[in-house]
Amino acid sequence: MPRELLIALVFLGAVLGAAPAAAAPEQAPAESTSTAPAPPAPFMPAQLQRAGEELGDRDLLIGLGIGSLATLALLPVDDEIVDWFVDQQLLGPNAVDIGYWIGHRQTVAASSILLMGGGLAFGSPYVRDTGFLFVESHLVVAGVTQILKAVVGRERPDGSNDNSFPSGHASSAMTSATVLQLRFGWWVGAPAYLAAIYTGLSRVQGDKHYLSDVVFGWVLAWYLSSAIVRASDPRPGEKGYVERTLSWLPPPEPGDTGLALVRLRF
Repeated sequence: MPRELLIALVFLGAVLGAAPAAAAPEQAPAESTSTAPAPPAPFMPAQLQRAGEELGDRDLLIGLGIGSLATLALLPVDDEIVDWFVDQQLLGPNAVDIGYWIGHRQTVAASSILLMGGGLAFGSPYVRDTGFLFVESHLVVAGVTQILKAVVGRERPDGSNDNSFPSGHASSAMTSATVLQLRFGWWVGAPAYLAAIYTGLSRVQGDKHYLSDVVFGWVLAWYLSSAIVRASDPRPGEKGYVERTLSWLPPPEPGDTGLALVRLRF
């Protein structure tokens, strides 16, 4: 079995396991009585316009600013960091190959097809639409990444070409992680983020990128893909929105030392 297909199958298994909880907003009654229309579907012009509006969100801009400052701070020590990673080989001898395939376009394509196909096969519009968001986010992030590569023209540490900044593999892996985390929660997102971090660092260890290339690739992907996913999810007061809440089942009594169950609503 091709390595990229195996990685995609692992992602799909985790996502389908999370689908019943993540799809709860479609089945649970909305907590708001607002008659506002549901947010636009992926790839619709209204959704793309709304994604553009989300780019101006304060929290996203703060994250982008912090990431940009971190990138600038790393520039003076980029050479030393690459040399250290290459010498230490902390991620193991196969890290370069593993990271290469995690962030490869074939893995992205296989994951997108599996998400959309899995959503259709199991009757989950939520998983199906996540597949569309996966495609949309990767197309946007990849396009911006390639434009920046051409404009900046930074030489790779190994001197192979001038496409070093930002890291395409790092941005690709972080795009996948961001979409999965925002749509399915942290138990799917956490391992995906770890995979994205591993992918980026493997590119440094392989002498293909400076750490600043990787950090900005991560930040750029998080910023753009977060805006795209948020543009397709209901906002408070809109149709289909259910606030994430944590509640006790049953409510604990004063002085009760017994075991209580907790319910998390999505």
